[in-house]
Amino acid sequence: MKHLLIVDDEALILEWLSTQLDWSLNGLVLHTATSVRQAVALMECQQIHILLSDIEMPQEDGFALLEWTRAHRPNVIMAFVTCHDEFAYVQRAMRLGAIDYLLKPIQIEQLTTVIASAIQKVDLQQNRDTATHQQIIWQQNHGNIRRAFFSKVLSSITDPATIAADAAKQELVLLPGRKYSLVYLLRLPPDTYPQPPKAAPPLDIRSLGSIEHVMTVYTETNACLFLCEDLSEKELQRFCWRLIDTYRNADSQLGCYRSNLCAIDELLQAYQQVKQLHKDNVALFDCVLVLGDPAWDVAGGTPADFSEWKAMLLATQWTLVEQRMISYLNQQAAQKALNREVTMRFYQNVAALLYSVLDEKGIKAHQFIATITQEDTSVQDFYALYRLKDKLHTLLRATFSYTTLMQKPQSLAERVADYIREHIEEDLTCIAISEHFFFHPDYLTRLLKQETGQSLLDLYSRIRMEVACKLLAQRETPITLVAQSAGYRNISHFSRMFRLVYGITPSEYRKKLLEP
Repeated sequence: MKHLLIVDDEALILEWLSTQLDWSLNGLVLHTATSVRQAVALMECQQIHILLSDIEMPQEDGFALLEWTRAHRPNVIMAFVTCHDEFAYVQRAMRLGAIDYLLKPIQIEQLTTVIASAIQKVDLQQNRDTATHQQIIWQQNHGNIRRAFFSKVLSSITDPATIAADAAKQELVLLPGRKYSLVYLLRLPPDTYPQPPKAAPPLDIRSLGSIEHVMTVYTETNACLFLCEDLSEKELQRFCWRLIDTYRNADSQLGCYRSNLCAIDELLQAYQQVKQLHKDNVALFDCVLVLGDPAWDVAGGTPADFSEWKAMLLATQWTLVEQRMISYLNQQAAQKALNREVTMRFYQNVAALLYSVLDEKGIKAHQFIATITQEDTSVQDFYALYRLKDKLHTLLRATFSYTTLMQKPQSLAERVADYIREHIEEDLTCIAISEHFFFHPDYLTRLLKQETGQSLLDLYSRIRMEVACKLLAQRETPITLVAQSAGYRNISHFSRMFRLVYGITPSEYRKKLLEP
């Protein structure tokens, strides 16, 4: 049903019009209003398809209603009624979008003609809106089908016959000879070393809008994959730089990787190659890296002067060496001489350098170096330059601390015992103690047994009991405080362990100790 609104300040005319025609036969629901305000209020809460309004009304005239309708309800079909057969009236109403006008007194035949014309226009408008809506839905569904199809191609399909069969099954048209290219965009934390990197803000590709011949295959928080179809090399570069210009900011760095133009059955290989291009990159950001472009090949670079660094380390210039290493890496990055494999090899060479330095100082460092670098054995650990800088800082700091520690005149057992006594009230574990000395717990136990015949756990337990016995000799110290001071949070556990060592409870030990 369509809704017709007739507006006239004369109630008798409205009553007469409502009875002259059977509006329902024309598929109409009739509404009436006696003022512009009343008509506006009705249209704000009820969808109106056709408006027939008198022009001459007190307060606000019909032109005001036509203006409001054009601004707020542009799809309403409008006609007007007037007592004046003047061209100026007609011209103004037509400019406001009215399709026709009626002169008072209204002739039923003319009214029927105007309403029939308005109904026809409403039908045309609704058909057009329906077609547009259906086209939008089709485009959305078609886009989703294409996206799912190409996602499947990128994940597993390389056989041209299989690709063609799948496309036909989805009613997708693949033009012969068409070339494709993939663009992989990632937003990464900036290199803020020595400050820890902040999380990169997410990519919001909605701000990019729709681009002809470009489809978003998938989006993640900080990554997008685009499929470009039938674009030239120049157009592809323009699109990539548009991505960089759109999403570049001070809080992140962008990696933009593009495959070469390829056939549809080569897309899977191209996808794997652009992902590998990203994995290899550690320093080239906010620029476009094209697969196979010799401009981005890692050059030889300048060899690091490890002999000079070794001399400086032997002279205990640890901070200066770290500064030189960071400066060297920045220089290599500027020369495009770094990738993930190169950075990992550099890190391994630094570890070997430190082993050599400690060896010349007479410090056994094989286990120490192996422990401190045991988590840095995969190329995946070196995904960005700031990551390498952070690992170098940790390695150099740990080696310096270890060197200082091992050059003290105390034995290893004495140093471990002193550390336990200093931190006895903390939640110490054998792992935490071992990590402080840069040893694996098993290796530290082996060293202690060689020196004292005791394991790390034995040494830890003995020192706790020594502390407890010393405090139990002080009558005013509560048993609960004795337990806490010996590193026990649970007094029952403390009493049980004490009895296991001494054969009596802490209270019995105190009583026996303090008996006159």
